[in-house]
Amino acid sequence: MTGDMSSIERVKSSSNGGVSPWNQSRYLNIWVCNMAINFGGSEIPMLMGYATPPDGLPNWPAGAVAGLGDGVVIQYQVFGSNNPNPLNIGGQAFVVTGRTVTHEVGHYLGLRHVWGDGDCTQDDGISDTPNAASESEQDCDPSKNTCVDNIGGIDLPDMIENYMDYSAEDCQNTFTAEQMDLIRSVLENERWDLINNNQALGLLDKNILLASLHPNPANTAVTLRSNESLNGMIVISDVNGKIVRTVKSNGIETTIDIENLNNGIYQVSVEGKSGVVKLVKI
Repeated sequence: MTGDMSSIERVKSSSNGGVSPWNQSRYLNIWVCNMAINFGGSEIPMLMGYATPPDGLPNWPAGAVAGLGDGVVIQYQVFGSNNPNPLNIGGQAFVVTGRTVTHEVGHYLGLRHVWGDGDCTQDDGISDTPNAASESEQDCDPSKNTCVDNIGGIDLPDMIENYMDYSAEDCQNTFTAEQMDLIRSVLENERWDLINNNQALGLLDKNILLASLHPNPANTAVTLRSNESLNGMIVISDVNGKIVRTVKSNGIETTIDIENLNNGIYQVSVEGKSGVVKLVKI
């Protein structure tokens, strides 16, 4: 390693001595490598890991992933929960439980650090994670409270138990409800190919509907996307099973006008396929 990101990025290319990724829109690629550089005669990792969130998310600054190949990169000494060569810097042994991967996959699915990469004036875009003045730096003090905050009328302490902090791995144990909501949203939108990839799911019944709706919730129109061409009628039903709209499928993607539907929850199905997709009209 030469001390810059371009040298680490070579791990993602077979022609540069690394391993080229599988289709990055359909698979989460994780590279495990040595990101250490020589510092004062000691090997010090430049990073424990890094990952690429989907481009354009509102809680991330523009250009956050510029120049980086999509996926997750992990320092080999912090990979897994039974690592035979756990990270040790200057005689300080680090607890390694595999949570570095959890943290980085959190980034890959849209989550930022809970302290917003700044001070008490910065935020991660998630309202149920308390603000913090900085990262925890391996601290696991549950009473630590570096910012005056108000979540439900309570000034909560720093969330050192959150996977998106830099606290010691043995005290990390949670994502918040809103963090999980964002992860689900990213999987259903920006990274929808990951969960609609037959090759990653093994042998499937060809009659199962594998599709998603974008945007969802929606107001005027919604697009049904599938991993295969659909030829049957698309049927929208209300929660009582009453059919309120039918549309001829246009193949892999079909845009449906829903402006005249009442606000509420609907089920979208396709003739000849089993299963439904939930639609929320707002």
